[in-house]
Amino acid sequence: MTRFDSSATLAKTAQATPTPQPFSSLALPAAPAWQGMLARAPKPAQLWYSRQADATPLGLAAQLGWLEQEFTADAISVCGLRPNCWPDGTPVQPQAATYGIFRQESCYASLRYQAIVGDSLLIGLHWRPQRALLWVRADSPLQHWSELNHVKIGLPALHGVDIEFRAQQWRLWQLFWQHQGVDVTALHWVDIDIDEAQSAGTNPALSPQQRCNDALQLALQQGRVDVVLLHGVIQPEIEPSAQIRLFYDLQQLGDAQIDAALTLPMPLTVDRQLWRSHPDLVLRFLQRVLAVEDWAARHPHATYDYIAQSVGMTAAEVPRRFGADIHLRQGTHLAFHMLNALDNYQQFLCKQALLPSAVSLADWIEPLPLQILQARHAAARALQHGSKMTDERLNLFSQDLNNSSTLSGSHPELSKGNYPPTLAEAVASLW
Repeated sequence: MTRFDSSATLAKTAQATPTPQPFSSLALPAAPAWQGMLARAPKPAQLWYSRQADATPLGLAAQLGWLEQEFTADAISVCGLRPNCWPDGTPVQPQAATYGIFRQESCYASLRYQAIVGDSLLIGLHWRPQRALLWVRADSPLQHWSELNHVKIGLPALHGVDIEFRAQQWRLWQLFWQHQGVDVTALHWVDIDIDEAQSAGTNPALSPQQRCNDALQLALQQGRVDVVLLHGVIQPEIEPSAQIRLFYDLQQLGDAQIDAALTLPMPLTVDRQLWRSHPDLVLRFLQRVLAVEDWAARHPHATYDYIAQSVGMTAAEVPRRFGADIHLRQGTHLAFHMLNALDNYQQFLCKQALLPSAVSLADWIEPLPLQILQARHAAARALQHGSKMTDERLNLFSQDLNNSSTLSGSHPELSKGNYPPTLAEAVASLW
């Protein structure tokens, strides 16, 4: 398996907060080389995005109407797809590559798509703190983890879309019992179908992970299992009517592997061919997604409303489901700890034979779009304070863009000598 190798480029990636200003308001330079490159590839009539039913920056940008607004003047429509479905609801076969599509889906879905199709580039990661909590019934006599050796433990069933949720839970349980020195094969595991909760009245619009947690909680309430692990962006407070109580928080173990397993980011990817032929469109789309972070921080209640519309719940439920600070966690970055968590998760999936093949993260990651926009934001802030980027700093940045050694194994066709030469010119025009 190709191991992820951190580079100076990714280590230096700043986490600046962009402004909601459209990228198109700062025009790309009218350089003949840039114009020629775009002229050879006609602009697409449509751009697509696919997102998980979750509180994501891409989802908020779509709800706010920013994606459509950005491309209206270009006569380019921006259309949303249900994950793994075409607009008419027909399932998308994993082998089907789609030109002009952006995806913000789960780690498993993104890795599996890349392993099978291989036509996407990873341009950002969204991460929120997650928790892993063990729950028992309120009247349970269980008091200590050592008593769990002989009880029924609920686990999401291994079928259909439940694969990734079983994988995440199995990984956390393995790490927990490994820390305690217990052989997991000697325990009593009970498979729980997550669709059972929907038949019992759970909101079908909830994300698969939320439905998974609801199904496990229902099985616990009904006495079919004695303990369950609820994980994700969840709160430890449960309504008294649920008749269950918090038994243990896995983070109390202070285990670095468990902490890493709870640092699972959500990838934002783009079609490789679109970045190669129309980097300007990719930059403009990404700029709108990045702008969500600053907007959400300033509009907490509106953020709750938009998330509620996106995932199918009331605005009052959003803080309980996602945390009261969800409006402060809408950033898109490429931080090393996120990339490391992604790599560790992929290794686990491969060991469990849940991926058809390993993904070369070095080839998948493309940090340049995020770097360009962060540099542009830094320049805009400098201008606001009455200063300018010096020619020396600008030249160094331009050289960095065209130096293949800083691109962390980007695809060969965009290596030194083949990188669109006017990308550096485009960035230079921002100052």
